[in-house]
Amino acid sequence: MYLTICYITKNESQNLAESLSSIREAADQILVVDTGSTDDTAAVARRFGADVLSFPWCDDFSAARNFALDHVPTVADPDHWLLFLDADESFFAPAGFRAWLETLSAKQPSIEGVLMTRVEVDADAEDLEIERSPMLRLWRHRPIYRYHSTIHEVLVDTRTGLAPAPCVVDRHFLLRHTGYSSARVRDKLLRDYAMLQEQVRQHGEQPLTARYLADACYGLGRYEEAADYARRALAANVATFAGDRGLYGVLLRSLRALGRPLEEQQAVVDEALAHLAGTARAEFVGWQGRLRLAAGDAAGAHEDLAECLTALADASAASADGGAGQVGSSGAAADLPDLYAADAQARFALGQKEAAEKQAMAALASNPYQEEALTVLAKCLPDGAAFLSRVLPLYPAPEKGASFLATFAERQMLPSLRVAAARHLSSEERESRARVTELFAQAQAGDLAKLMQGLPLLAGQAVQQLFAALVLLPESRRHAQPARAAEWQAVLPAPMRRLLDVFHAMQDAGEAGDGSVPQLAPGDEGTFFTGLDSLDGFATEAQLLPYARLAEAFGPAALLRTAQWLYDREMAAAAFDLLQRIPADFLSEREQAASFWYLTGRALYALGADGAAECFDRAEAAGCTARQIAFYRQGITASTSSEEVRA
Repeated sequence: MYLTICYITKNESQNLAESLSSIREAADQILVVDTGSTDDTAAVARRFGADVLSFPWCDDFSAARNFALDHVPTVADPDHWLLFLDADESFFAPAGFRAWLETLSAKQPSIEGVLMTRVEVDADAEDLEIERSPMLRLWRHRPIYRYHSTIHEVLVDTRTGLAPAPCVVDRHFLLRHTGYSSARVRDKLLRDYAMLQEQVRQHGEQPLTARYLADACYGLGRYEEAADYARRALAANVATFAGDRGLYGVLLRSLRALGRPLEEQQAVVDEALAHLAGTARAEFVGWQGRLRLAAGDAAGAHEDLAECLTALADASAASADGGAGQVGSSGAAADLPDLYAADAQARFALGQKEAAEKQAMAALASNPYQEEALTVLAKCLPDGAAFLSRVLPLYPAPEKGASFLATFAERQMLPSLRVAAARHLSSEERESRARVTELFAQAQAGDLAKLMQGLPLLAGQAVQQLFAALVLLPESRRHAQPARAAEWQAVLPAPMRRLLDVFHAMQDAGEAGDGSVPQLAPGDEGTFFTGLDSLDGFATEAQLLPYARLAEAFGPAALLRTAQWLYDREMAAAAFDLLQRIPADFLSEREQAASFWYLTGRALYALGADGAAECFDRAEAAGCTARQIAFYRQGITASTSSEEVRA
């Protein structure tokens, strides 16, 4: 057997070194096609023994990949395999990979490709797992296999236009992918969006353009636009190998993110069920089950979810036996943790504890960070040590898994699990969280009062979460239970209590209109930003905005900082609301004006609103040198051209 490993790179020196370190021992040849790096990517590749070729970037991923395929040499060994990796993909545990491939190749000569399981992790959040999905990364090297499409490139058999078949799914040699970490994904999606719009400008809207724009807009949090593109793509009725499963999924996720009524979401599910077949249809039976669960119909939810999961399991078994036709089902595999978790919730609601535990474990086997599954399992296994013995082995990095579970236990107030998880933390983290562990140990022993009394001493996550809960507490509940709300608030440190007093007074005065609101002092600014961080991940954009507006009390610099915080979390509308509150005299300083106009332009661009180009002009006039301005201008030009084409 002969194995060639290929990469397409541009300024990937750090990622490439990590990827090559994980797999170079298995390779007979490494081929790196560089598309214009200005760092030492090429030198890194050569250090690992790679052949390095140059390819001028032409805004076409398939062209670059096919260039690489053209330069894979013909070897005497007829059993020639090709592993095509992204530079930000590496193996968690590559030991035995070559031996496994040799065995597969010899025992299953009809197999043409392997869907490797890719684990999306957020490298900016301690490798928090996002999802897992099978990706075609490994196949027998043949001239008939070529890449197609400018972006979202796919490997196809040029004789059929379909993916190589049959393929098998491998779930043992997991790929760690960091390309969609929180600090990077937005730039990638903006790049894709601009490239697609440029395609429209040059060639008009192609049959698949709306499909790809739906994906990009969903990733950018532009849910209205994503839903619109998804509906347009479905209406176009363009036949693809992947089918319409992904479009219906984007449409449903967008509607859910927009908080649309369950009836509207069900109408989309009904349409998907009428148009899809096989595994793809089963996936939307699962969607229907989740909608029923949200409506409180646990029995109906379980019925649908059981049908869906059985169909997906049968399809997976057929693929494992070498059956064809499973290549397009990666989306269903990515949804498996959520489907199992929903069934676990339904089973628990029906009093089926053992079945609920089994389904929760099935969800966690696919994604150990699935919090609904963790919540159900914690109810089934209240003993922390027993819980941990089942779950901790599922994490690729156990110390990071223990850290996540410790935080989960703090949020859910699970003393037994919190104490058990502490034993598996790194020594440094164990020391830094020792006081929290002590309090939860006292709670585990039955002294809950000590835990509550100790919360002000933590000045950390538990306190911030309680603060967030009180900020987000509906006014109706706060007014209906004033004594209970005051009791909770009394647990907080004094600066947080004062901030909450002002926030609630402003809410009440907004209704009464009497203007009798206590004022915040400059010394409260630090507490305000601590509180803002505590709301991160707990509040929607609409929920965050009333609190964020408190920044106005601390002056325009605080407003700008808060607007940047909101924009970084893909809350462009809220960011723009705050930017509009900044007075004109703040812009007399060039540096402040540059920051203001650049951020305002980015917010307007993200919202798809007019005025972004003018803001970027003003930012540059004030001395802003951000290189991304050119990129945004390209997107604005392409978008304008796209509107003209549609008109």
